[in-house]
Amino acid sequence: DAPCSSEARFDTRDAKSMAHWHLAKVKECAHKQKRLLHAAIIAAKVGACIVYSTCSFSPEENEAIIAAQLKTFGESLAIEPIAPLAGMAVQYQAGLTAWGKKTYPDSLSNAVRVLPNAEFDGFFMCKLRKLA
Repeated sequence: DAPCSSEARFDTRDAKSMAHWHLAKVKECAHKQKRLLHAAIIAAKVGACIVYSTCSFSPEENEAIIAAQLKTFGESLAIEPIAPLAGMAVQYQAGLTAWGKKTYPDSLSNAVRVLPNAEFDGFFMCKLRKLA
């Protein structure tokens, strides 16, 4: 779980939940996240599974971070589908393959954005496999 801007934890009934957020924090977090995930991939053994997650819905902190690693590691890294969260009452959306003017690899549709509800805060997850 990478340090993040916590966008997916906002509560519209509590203005304080959004008080610390600002665009600079998103950029700062994205910089850290990119470096942390890169280090995790380097450290992982071939065949290892790495789950990248944040409590943010910001594409700059999620899909963009994964897309950068896919570009760096090429065919040595793959995104795998995440099985439905069995036994849990959650709704989720597929990871984004486009945001604004940016496009991301189609395989990012295998990532998930778990939507917040009464039991869960929202979060993003992506399952990566180190192939070589």
